[in-house]
Amino acid sequence: MFAALLRRILGIGNTDNFELIAMLTTRIYLELKRSHKDAFVTPAMLLATAGTIDSITYIFDEKSIEIEKLIELAEKAVDKSNSEIDRLADFVTDLEIQLFRADFIGKIDTTEIIQNCYSQKNKIRSVIEKELYADEKNENAMRLVRAFMYAEMYQGARKQLKILD
Repeated sequence: MFAALLRRILGIGNTDNFELIAMLTTRIYLELKRSHKDAFVTPAMLLATAGTIDSITYIFDEKSIEIEKLIELAEKAVDKSNSEIDRLADFVTDLEIQLFRADFIGKIDTTEIIQNCYSQKNKIRSVIEKELYADEKNENAMRLVRAFMYAEMYQGARKQLKILD
């Protein structure tokens, strides 16, 4: 239900959840890079912030994902590659594992979730490439980034992510 509503809001039709998460995370990443690039002490923190914004419900409402885990995943992706596309593909794939794990805890085995996410990595990478090359401003991503970067309620998260004022 939520995914269908989000697809309609973003105007992306029949995009599946793997593509949807990759698209939104990349759009948020691009908006952060475009409007707040000097606020990040490392490329990993930029990635982790994009993942945090995309996972905001899981972090603040459900408390099923921790920012520290996203930082760890982002650092792993940055350490593994110098390529922006590879870093994003690795990070987003690992982020999707966390999101699906939270959604299906106790319903689907974690090993199956991991296998499914890694089996979709080429599709995830393709969406990321498309978004990076298009590099278009996205009103929804701009709104999400603005809210996270300036709302007092996210001040603690920004501090965890070492975001500079």
